Amino acid sequence: MQVTGVENVSALVIAQELNILETELDALYFKRKDAHKNVRLDLNMLRTRFEKVPEGCRDCDAYLKAYLLYLLGTVIMPNNTEGVSPIYLPLLGRNTVNKYAWGAAMVGFQKDSLNDTKALLDQRKTGSIYGFVYAIMVFALESPSEGNHDRNIPRFASEYEENEVVWQPYHDFGELSDEFKDQLSMIYLRVPCICFNAVAYNRPDKCFRQLGLKKSELQRLSRSRSKHTKVKFSQHKGQD
Repeated sequence: MQVTGVENVSALVIAQELNILETELDALYFKRKDAHKNVRLDLNMLRTRFEKVPEGCRDCDAYLKAYLLYLLGTVIMPNNTEGVSPIYLPLLGRNTVNKYAWGAAMVGFQKDSLNDTKALLDQRKTGSIYGFVYAIMVFALESPSEGNHDRNIPRFASEYEENEVVWQPYHDFGELSDEFKDQLSMIYLRVPCICFNAVAYNRPDKCFRQLGLKKSELQRLSRSRSKHTKVKFSQHKGQD
């Protein structure tokens, strides 16, 4: 599936994607000090503007894109602000949204978040994880084996014994539809997950138990020496 790197989304492109006038954009921009460097759309204003679809609307693609962008900014790939980047807009069309590797983008975005949070903690600063944190929460709640779900006594992951952990908590959650079954093998690949300026490697060798693999089977996984990298927009402005 398609992946993409850094792109420049102008005011004209945003207006065209949302089917509004450029003069209407100012009301949608997320106002903050560095807004000129990192343009975002205000999630609250986006919801207010596109929440109700007019009766008799024939071309509702703009409302579909606005809804999907709001979903990305609040659930799937939220950041630590109340704004969402418009760079996703060209990917949200009715005929294009299913052609983008959203799963890889989400993983790349989430790992970038964890990396930023860890960097702050290493500096003894406070920080909060952003991104699809529900996935982390569900894994944390489902991983302890039966009998170790004492919600009143929180425990660190390092305090659990090996036999107290359910290494494959999603194994029996049901089968994927036929449409996605052929993509299951991708979880065993050591490849970059790209979300525009965030690039993070999928490392099945680091969580092989969750994938039902044995340590002796790691040699057959593809190897790469590439490290987690983050591209600065200013260095690649206007480049794809």
